Amino acid sequence: MRKVLLIFIGILSITLFAESTVRIIFVGDPGVSVYVNFTLAGKIGENGKLSIGFSTGDFVVSAGGEWYIQTGEPQVVKMGDDVLVFLSVEKASRMRILSNAYPVSVFVDGKYYGDVDSPSDTLKVPAGYRKVVLRCEGYEDIVKEVALPWKEIVSIPVKFEKLPKELNIYLSSDKFSPNGDWYNDELEIHVYSTFRSKAELIVKSKNGKEIMHKDIDLKVGDNIFKWNGMGAEDGVYEISVIAGNLKAEEKVTIDRSHYTYTKEWTIGILSVFLILSATLAYITIH
Repeated sequence: MRKVLLIFIGILSITLFAESTVRIIFVGDPGVSVYVNFTLAGKIGENGKLSIGFSTGDFVVSAGGEWYIQTGEPQVVKMGDDVLVFLSVEKASRMRILSNAYPVSVFVDGKYYGDVDSPSDTLKVPAGYRKVVLRCEGYEDIVKEVALPWKEIVSIPVKFEKLPKELNIYLSSDKFSPNGDWYNDELEIHVYSTFRSKAELIVKSKNGKEIMHKDIDLKVGDNIFKWNGMGAEDGVYEISVIAGNLKAEEKVTIDRSHYTYTKEWTIGILSVFLILSATLAYITIH
């Protein structure tokens, strides 16, 4: 298992109390493991409590264990000479993914719980009847309703279907003006791909002259590139991306005729702000 998210930890501060030592009573479900400063401090007993003496200070507290998942931050209550720490946990199951492709990202009831890298890995997830979404890059998502019993390992066999290859270009605007006024000076080129690939990003003028040719690496999803219009005169340009036997293209117009003075206004406002800040600082000091 490469990674697991949704681990809640809380910083428990005991510095407010006058005693040099304090008794902390952790309250939760019996059998839940309690970690203090990332070290196992003990397990909640049959009475629903774990009592430990600590010197005052700051502590990083978390709860869990093999068959529990913490669901929120610890809640702290001062009661007499004791500090009560209420731990909120949920019963857990473990999931094994038997898949034709890895790594598999696991979502349970809309929350991401981690990646599974092989059939031997198991992933701790909340027990119960759950909606599970399995995601693998380059493949269609798999959605299942799964019963996940407490303290059991559930094997889920799946077969991912490859996404059809798709390549598209989306531009941030159909016109931009690289005239140095700090307004609309750059064009964002969004290349959407359903597959990883080496590709070429090409910009040509209306008469076919190549203005830019760039080798790029496409990842699955949205890939963002920028063009500042350098070396290009005003006019219409064709932007294309080629990956294997797939090609996508769009057109954009460069028009530098309208100057907005955005740069001058920005510099002027910033200069006034700096002068006023320096003046205020001088008056405060003197």
